[in-house]
Amino acid sequence: MALEQYTKTLADRIIHIDIGFDAWMREVNIILKNLAMSFRFDELKVCQKDFELALKLIPDLNNPKLQMDSARKIKSITDRLRHVLGEVNDTFTEHVQTKAQLLGSRFGVEDYTRKMFSEEMLRSSLFFSLSMVLKKTEVRIRETAKLGDWLVISRGRSYGSRGWAVKVENLAEV
Repeated sequence: MALEQYTKTLADRIIHIDIGFDAWMREVNIILKNLAMSFRFDELKVCQKDFELALKLIPDLNNPKLQMDSARKIKSITDRLRHVLGEVNDTFTEHVQTKAQLLGSRFGVEDYTRKMFSEEMLRSSLFFSLSMVLKKTEVRIRETAKLGDWLVISRGRSYGSRGWAVKVENLAEV
């Protein structure tokens, strides 16, 4: 728990400093490792392993022949992380917020405080720090991958939006 709080404090202190893309990526990996050890979200563990592969692709971002393909692979991993963060948010809200509403009403806690409880709980966690640091990497990844400033949003299914992963040698095959 002390390691988690220390990591959160460091992430909060550097979030407004431009430490460079490589350092932001290392920071994501540090936070992700900590979360994978601390929580029972299996998808976090898988994403953490994938993210270690993404770290190995960073030197390719400076190679004109490999940079777009490598950036798109990194982008797919960071998008997957964002989906995991969404699932964590939903899980926290589902499990914690109903209890907070019930207990808060019994203890006479003001309504606006009860409504914000699970959100504030998440903001004080490493999950929020991970989200903030991922935002710092987004611009460079999108520019290198030539993706632009757009995002495809799908409502998906009410029980989650999972698809299939297919391994290919080059993204042009897809």
